[in-house]
Amino acid sequence: MISTLVHASENPFESKLPFKEATVHYSITGSKQGKQTTYIKNFGKKKVIYKKSNSKIMHANTSDDTLIMIDENWTYHINLSTKEAIKEPSLNNILIKKFNKLTKKEQATIIQKKGKEILGLATYQASIDGVTNHISKKGDLLLSSETGIMGYKVKTIASSIDKNDVNDSLFILPKDLKITEKKADELKATHIIEALLKNSNFNGKKESVDYQSIIQEGIQALDF
Repeated sequence: MISTLVHASENPFESKLPFKEATVHYSITGSKQGKQTTYIKNFGKKKVIYKKSNSKIMHANTSDDTLIMIDENWTYHINLSTKEAIKEPSLNNILIKKFNKLTKKEQATIIQKKGKEILGLATYQASIDGVTNHISKKGDLLLSSETGIMGYKVKTIASSIDKNDVNDSLFILPKDLKITEKKADELKATHIIEALLKNSNFNGKKESVDYQSIIQEGIQALDF
């Protein structure tokens, strides 16, 4: 029976959102406060995530003005204040390949994973390194993310979706960026697959977790 549940077209990391274009609005609350907007093209194959937030860490006020641009091949993490950017291969492509290498039983476990419904979209849940995410089962859209580390708590949740056309200009890379290219994050992809294969929430383990980095950067999308 399990063998009939999984087909190549059912790879969750290749699935599409049920709408071609949209703008998703989020609120950021807790130790960090602000707003996030995600712009979607081509059923989720292209995303632009804009985050603007403020927080107080160790009696110091900090602000984030971040742009994340995602297509089928690359992800750019851009600090709009400093014009510094990190370019890395698409995490989603790695996840597609890792999923295809799983056994049929393991694939079925991930496909059948369930979480709460957010804005009418079914989700699955994955918890990694103190961050719990709810991602749409179709199109891999991050809808809720919650961080809780050493008293630092931040929650980002989608509040509305506007299913309207999105301006192409939003998907053009900003000029004059100082770009650093990174290798594909195979370890992060492995942690995500392991989390989804667990019956209960899995906290991905590393030799050491850079908590300060997590706090400074805030919540990061899984970049599917």
